[in-house]
Amino acid sequence: MFNMKRTILLSIVTLFFLTDAAGQVDRSGFIFGIGIGSGYSKHAASYSVVKDPAFGIIEEYSGFRILAADLKVGWGFKPRAHVYYTIKYSPPNTTISPYQSFYQGMALAYSPKSQEKLIITAGAGINKAHDKGDKLGQGTMANIALGYEINPHFILEVNTIFGKMENTPPPLASLSTSSEFAFYITINYLFYRDAVK
Repeated sequence: MFNMKRTILLSIVTLFFLTDAAGQVDRSGFIFGIGIGSGYSKHAASYSVVKDPAFGIIEEYSGFRILAADLKVGWGFKPRAHVYYTIKYSPPNTTISPYQSFYQGMALAYSPKSQEKLIITAGAGINKAHDKGDKLGQGTMANIALGYEINPHFILEVNTIFGKMENTPPPLASLSTSSEFAFYITINYLFYRDAVK
């Protein structure tokens, strides 16, 4: 006996899987990404400078990072898995903090077959912190990120960098912690070859 509801449901499910197969993401080959956003750094929040030793005037800074830039260059060895070299840079901003950070490392990114728009990333690298020409610290960090491709090639990403810094602040400056936990929310454009037709 003909069942209209069952036929419509079966048609929708079939079309869903056919559409999914037709629009399958293929990030194999050359990968290049650039992103911009904002975030927070625990290490930056612990930075302070003695402005006037005679009067004990100390300037403390916020951990808010008004600008964060992200660069990725790599290779997709499978349609949903790629490895890349990354640079994450947060410049100083005189209205918030003179603290700047420069992270560089390697990462592996993967998209589950059932959620190809979701990109899970894990990696490690070296993080360096400066105030103008003065080195504040350096450390080996872990990097974990979760991204979602909101439109083809445009990815909204939450990125974390964490680990221990070896602090080396200049005279009249201090850092109250050697721990770093930074997170950034960025919008990225990821260049890769077009989806499989």
